[in-house]
Amino acid sequence: SSKSQIEQLNAEIRAYSVKNEKNQEIKRCLQYVEFIYNYLSDFYRDKESATRSQLGETVNKFFSEMYDGELHLELDENYGVTVIVDGIDTKGDVWKTSSGQTLAIILAFILGILDIAKESDADPDSLLKGDTYPLVMDAPLSDFDKTRIGTICNLLPAVAKQVIIIIKDTDGDLAEEHMKDRIGRRYTIERVRDYESVIKE
Repeated sequence: SSKSQIEQLNAEIRAYSVKNEKNQEIKRCLQYVEFIYNYLSDFYRDKESATRSQLGETVNKFFSEMYDGELHLELDENYGVTVIVDGIDTKGDVWKTSSGQTLAIILAFILGILDIAKESDADPDSLLKGDTYPLVMDAPLSDFDKTRIGTICNLLPAVAKQVIIIIKDTDGDLAEEHMKDRIGRRYTIERVRDYESVIKE
């Protein structure tokens, strides 16, 4: 009958209306997600550029301190490192770094990242906050001479909140001499036999 047809058509209209409302809600949700994604992408892109520039300056500051201003570093957009030697044009050349210089570059990066993180933690409006973890290093001084060991021993505790260093006797004695007023705990690892050691305070 006509009445049942009308009821059926009204039911179909209501069904399409519900579907349409759901579609509208999904569309709104997608618009929100797209806005957030674009905002975060722009924020990341701007922040990355500024942070990379800041990292380059900070890393270079620490590296120059280790080498008394004789060597400098340049970072490209992919964080590749070029070593610049004062008075020598190294552009276009593959500069071979010594093991000590390579380790100094790594240390300078670590110190630079920690320094920037420390500044971000101090900024109440920073979106780059994170948890603080100790800096753990295994024999970081073994490829350096006595002068640079002294410089590094002064730089590490000035930047990192907590440093745990696993170090052999000769380097350890030098490090302890430079950081004696900064050492909170000192442990010795004593070998019992192969694959077995004990830790003593």
